[in-house]
Amino acid sequence: MQPDALHMEFRSPSSKPHRISREADPYYHTWYRLVPPPHSRWIAFQSYSFTQKQTPEAITELIRSQLFSPLDSYRFFLEADPAAANVCYPIDWEIRQCLQGDLRIAKRLQGRTIFTIQETLQSTGIDLFNRQSVIDWLEQKRGDTSGYDGLCIELPAFCFFGNHSPLSVPWHPGLIEDSYLPLLFHDSYASAQTRLFFWRRLIHHFREVCLITIRDWCHAQQRQFAVLHPEKNS
Repeated sequence: MQPDALHMEFRSPSSKPHRISREADPYYHTWYRLVPPPHSRWIAFQSYSFTQKQTPEAITELIRSQLFSPLDSYRFFLEADPAAANVCYPIDWEIRQCLQGDLRIAKRLQGRTIFTIQETLQSTGIDLFNRQSVIDWLEQKRGDTSGYDGLCIELPAFCFFGNHSPLSVPWHPGLIEDSYLPLLFHDSYASAQTRLFFWRRLIHHFREVCLITIRDWCHAQQRQFAVLHPEKNS
């Protein structure tokens, strides 16, 4: 048996596990516990507040010093005034001009707060919201899972409330409009509704892409498919 395999034997969904041979009971099944790799695409949030005393040069240098990956992987937003209709506004073009030496823009940031949204890619994981990535991973596991009647997938931690960092969330383009991204992290009057919408969309997309792809892959091989709750099966 493989080290990460879960050997489950049962007669029916309502009965307790029984150790009995397949020849003696047709309802006997063995299952392989399938733990998906980490999701590779995330977005991370940071906020920076500038004082009135900071010079435009100091503000520009601070922004530049906080960029740890190519500029195209960042989105920039300016926190709006309390009386404004929106919570924040996109300022990608303005920040790029600022970093190119336009100190007039940096001066307008004195006394203001900006938000950054950075998309990060983890080299050790796969895109769980990409059907082909999931299929490729399953094909790599084909040898390990051979000989088992079914596959039980353990849900990623991000499927459960409170099991992720407050400063980063799983990401896939199209889950939510870019203008709402800061509200996933920054508290405002619209944050709760935005977060509820986002997490519902994310879990639905995970089900439609990852879980259904694994289910169909199992059924194509005449195998059963099940989902494990990590807290109940740890």
